[in-house]
Amino acid sequence: MHELGIAESILNKALDAATENNAASVKAIGLKIGAFSGVEPQSLEFALECIKAGTPANNSEINIEIIAASGVCGECGKTSAPDTFLSLCGHCGSPVMEIISGKELEISYVDVE
Repeated sequence: MHELGIAESILNKALDAATENNAASVKAIGLKIGAFSGVEPQSLEFALECIKAGTPANNSEINIEIIAASGVCGECGKTSAPDTFLSLCGHCGSPVMEIISGKELEISYVDVE
């Protein structure tokens, strides 16, 4: 479960934000996870819930926003929503698709107090 390593990095960044702002606790952590990121949101949330115990983020809320995948066709230039990395264009059927969203894995905010 690689989500545990990702959760540790996220928690460390949140705790760093609390320290940098002279805050006693982390109130909330917001995450953006793309549909094609390779991260299972529920597993990541579970890992975060487990490792934040006993830290200043113990009572923090974890908010996850799932970013849908979209791609632009290299042939017709139109945007569509691919099901996989190897999806065809939904408009012209071309296999030349560039994924433009859905690969995100980022901390969108850390609320501290």
